[in-house]
Amino acid sequence: MNDTVVGHALENIKRFEGFRKDVYKCPAGANSIGFGFNIDKGMSEAEAEALAWVGLMTCYNGLMQTYAIFTELPEVIQEVLLDMGYNMGLSKLLGFKKMWIALYEQDFLTASLEILDSKYHRDFVRWAKGDIEVTRSFKNAEKVRRAGHAEEAA
Repeated sequence: MNDTVVGHALENIKRFEGFRKDVYKCPAGANSIGFGFNIDKGMSEAEAEALAWVGLMTCYNGLMQTYAIFTELPEVIQEVLLDMGYNMGLSKLLGFKKMWIALYEQDFLTASLEILDSKYHRDFVRWAKGDIEVTRSFKNAEKVRRAGHAEEAA
């Protein structure tokens, strides 16, 4: 693949199509979004994966910039937080103030209870049957944290 050719083609598409964040009808009558992406034709799994990757990276970067503790959390906790941010949006995830306080204190059980007692849990997690995974991830992180404190005390 020639990245230069593709890059130039992208710049032309951006210049001639223009960007629209909302769905619109293109001159040919197709529902389109972005830089003329025809959503009536659907999308391939590779296209969907690329969009999901971009969404997750945007969330990851936003969490790193907002909460310094994010990258210090156990990876399973980071994964749950990224899933939350992907599903409900970063701004809503950042609004879980009590959960973030608990995470700063490395109180993973309280953090998980804040998630379980939320609209996110009622809307997304139960629908996806992921409540077991959320609680398991946080409980496992709590066990690791406690084991670490026991080793420090010894």
